[in-house]
Amino acid sequence: MIKNFFIIMMILCSFAFAETYRDVSNVSYPHTASSTYSACYPYKVSDNIYNDVYYDAWQANGYSGWVAIELPVFEKVAKLSINRVYYRPKDIVFSGSIDNSTWTDLYSGTSPNDTGWITYDIANPGYYKYYRLNVLNTWWDYAIIYEWELLASEPSRESLTDPVPEPFSLVSFGLGLLAVFYAKMSRDRRIVKQ
Repeated sequence: MIKNFFIIMMILCSFAFAETYRDVSNVSYPHTASSTYSACYPYKVSDNIYNDVYYDAWQANGYSGWVAIELPVFEKVAKLSINRVYYRPKDIVFSGSIDNSTWTDLYSGTSPNDTGWITYDIANPGYYKYYRLNVLNTWWDYAIIYEWELLASEPSRESLTDPVPEPFSLVSFGLGLLAVFYAKMSRDRRIVKQ
């Protein structure tokens, strides 16, 4: 029985260390942009249509520009993924804001000159309601973002005055079970000794 318990605990702990992310962007949330070319609207970065035609993407009127999203709650985005096809961003800045006026840069760098999805880790994520991706220049031609994913692993917050929610942890759950198991074993041993 004890051996089986420890095997189950090891399995639970192995799942606990695998961090999971969820995409908090959604086509129905308000999107804005510095400019929009033709019918290449800002919401198209969140529409989950993955193809290589520019009119299913956001496109700026030029070689630079930004696209932003307003989330319904505060989210702690830990990773940014961008799908790059023909028109690839080169130098980018990803920022977050609590009020849509003061922005904090979360990531800045140069994107590789190739196609496909790329994921950027956010070194110091925080809880923000607004997120913006600024394309400073491109490898070739217009500033276009085909698709993005704003990936969060922490629970959402309704307001910043609420306490920070604790994510469910299988490790904590497993340690709690282990403590109960040892307490029961100790009690059972005392009963047997008496």
